[in-house]
This record gives sequence, structure tokens and C-alpha cells, in this order.
Amino acid sequence: AVVSTQSTGENSVSCETVPPGWRVLVPTGDTGATERAECPAGMYRGEGDAHYTTCIPCDYTLGKYQQERGQSSCVDVPGGQFIVLENALASSRASCAAGSARGDTHYNEGDTRYTACKECDWNAGQYQDYQGMKECKI
Repeated sequence: AVVSTQSTGENSVSCETVPPGWRVLVPTGDTGATERAECPAGMYRGEGDAHYTTCIPCDYTLGKYQQERGQSSCVDVPGGQFIVLENALASSRASCAAGSARGDTHYNEGDTRYTACKECDWNAGQYQDYQGMKECKI
């Protein structure tokens, strides 16, 4: 899709393709597309994505988030941190608190695998005295 733009040259008009991380705003009325907007945090539009008017939400169930606007992909949440959902979008991350952890072998099952840290099981002798850790100590 292209967005109509007017250059600074005299009577010069051209169209350009909307770049990754941006979307075309659907025009109202009988005009062609004249505006574009950055994808918001928590969403992206990649190189070659055919839907030029839509940004795609990052899939937090796969551990993906994006805290920057205008991006062409989502990133993986690192161990010791979890995804913070804001208005159902994976747009930021936070560190696990002391007493909990999240990593390759210590995580919650189901939908909260990436959106919450798993508490250390004190009944099993586990603890964690630091924040932002991947595993509990024994």
C-alpha cells in the first residue's frame, strides 16, 4: 500500500510505501490514503506483511513483547522478568520480585508462563533473596 505524499518541489507529488513498524490510516470519504501512523507499543508490522492498515499484537503466550513504538517485530522477554499487559497488549516488562523467579526450568504453567513469576516453594526448601532471577535457590 502506498501513502500519498507531497514533496517540497514545485507541483511534485509522489506516493511511498508505508515502512515496517507503521500502518496506513484508512481514509474517510472518497480520497486515497494520505496518512500513516506508528504501530503502538505491544504491536508490530513486519517487512512484507500484506496488511498495511493493521498492526499485529505481540503474542505474550509465546513470551513476545514490544515496549517501543514503530517496530517491525516483537522481542523475547528475558529470564528473570515477566511481561506486563497493558490494555491486553504486551508492551512492557518487569523484574521478578525476591521470593520468585522465571526462567527455562522455573515458570508457571499455562497462560501465565510469561506474564507472572513463579513463587519459590518454601515447603521444598526453595528461596530467592534477589529480584530478577531465573531460578530459586535451595
